[in-house]
Amino acid sequence: MPKKILQTFIICGCLVAVLISISACGDSRAEETVSGPDILAIAWPDGLGGPERPLVKFPHEVHVTAAEKDGQDCSFCHLTREDGFLSHKFMRLENTTAEEVENIYHDNCLKCHQRLAEAGQASGPEACGECHRRDNKFQIDWSPIYFDKSLHYRHIEANENRCDLCHHEFDEATQTVKYVKGAETACRDCHGNTDSDKTVSYRKAAHYQCLKCHMDHPQTGPVSCSGCHSANTRAAITFVENPPRLKRNQPDLTLISAPEAELDQSKMNTVLFNHEIHEGITMTCRICHHQTLKACDECHTLEGDPKVNGVNLQQAMHSMKSDHSCVGCHDNSKNHADCAGCHNLMEQGKLSEHACPICHSGPEPDKMNTDSRSLDKLAARRSGAAKNKLSFAVSDIPEEVTINKLADKYEPAVFPHRKIVNNLIERVNKSRMALYFHGNADVICQGCHHHSPVGEKPPLCESCHGQPFNEDNLFRPGLKGAYHRQCMGCHQQMGIGKDDDCLLCHKMAAGEETIGSTGQGD
Repeated sequence: MPKKILQTFIICGCLVAVLISISACGDSRAEETVSGPDILAIAWPDGLGGPERPLVKFPHEVHVTAAEKDGQDCSFCHLTREDGFLSHKFMRLENTTAEEVENIYHDNCLKCHQRLAEAGQASGPEACGECHRRDNKFQIDWSPIYFDKSLHYRHIEANENRCDLCHHEFDEATQTVKYVKGAETACRDCHGNTDSDKTVSYRKAAHYQCLKCHMDHPQTGPVSCSGCHSANTRAAITFVENPPRLKRNQPDLTLISAPEAELDQSKMNTVLFNHEIHEGITMTCRICHHQTLKACDECHTLEGDPKVNGVNLQQAMHSMKSDHSCVGCHDNSKNHADCAGCHNLMEQGKLSEHACPICHSGPEPDKMNTDSRSLDKLAARRSGAAKNKLSFAVSDIPEEVTINKLADKYEPAVFPHRKIVNNLIERVNKSRMALYFHGNADVICQGCHHHSPVGEKPPLCESCHGQPFNEDNLFRPGLKGAYHRQCMGCHQQMGIGKDDDCLLCHKMAAGEETIGSTGQGD
């Protein structure tokens, strides 16, 4: 056999072998993959250099179950700290040297696996490469749990209003923690993402406090990773629909303004904020108070404090990209089917011309009066201004509008104008937010007549869309495009009827034929 042909066969054979090997490994990994919230990555301790081998993915609950069968509990792997909490670290309270930490894992893990194997029981790996694998079959599938108002209320009930069991603050004088009634704050107010000189991280604090309580009181709450961090398990937790309001000396009404030191620089009127109403429609205070329970202006100044990444007060309240901002949260609400029919067809990322005075209706910054009676009067006056009434008689709304400008293969479309207006008004009346921000029912007209002044008789659609499609102005389609985009777009967003059936609006003209159920003529 010629030398070149022999070389070609050898190369091809090697490539086939490699491909078969890769395919086999891929199939094996796919079959063996195990995922869950209990899969922990045993990270190399900070400050002790980098690991020489891939990090170990550790199935925690498998080991918990095995320990229980062996008559052991958590203390078999975790030591108890001076404060009574279990250490998160394996078989140690603190990190010492890289060599000592490495030996703790290797000696204890391997020793346990070897003991079980010698006893003929199911065991774990005993070779380095079986734990330190690049193609580890264990995959972390973890999701956070939020201590919402439902969970909070259930804990209050279970502990008979003993808020001091969880809430505390650090006393600088005694260097200890204490409870102050009425000053309860969120865990994140003190516990950040990392440990500090005086506090542990939020993650550690939550696990120390919650786990110890659940372990001290069996059957009260989960002690496994999946008990909190599995979406399926959380879905099975009993949910309290309308828990009582949490009392923490918070105001029912308050004025949102610039920080006191910057009031003279503020150019906008203050905003009257109904705290009680917003508490009732959210399940956690963190929707707004995303870091601490302090007032917004304590973190967000007019200029923007570097401590909060320079996010100034205006951005914190108006950013449409943030769920924590007022405007961002309200903008997300427009995706509801009752709102989307109009709002999703409007220009996105821009506030309407009448939006600012709706919120900024409080007194000027230098004339603020936070007395409760004054705020109550302001709220009553604002509520009266938000009545949803038309500025004209309902009888002035045409009962029907016949759209015949494009009649060709179809008969003119008869548009039930008054019925649709009344339907939209009914939907608005069901929403406190819509009533507040629409200001009056005339705004309903702008859902279709989108560039017409509020409260004035709108011009015909052809006044703006009379010209055929113009590629130089994509935001002004021709009349046919405008009708179909507006009508069908609304139906799609609100889930009304079949948007692909022309005969829902148009009857076929005499002599025309239909094809299929869509009423398309040839």
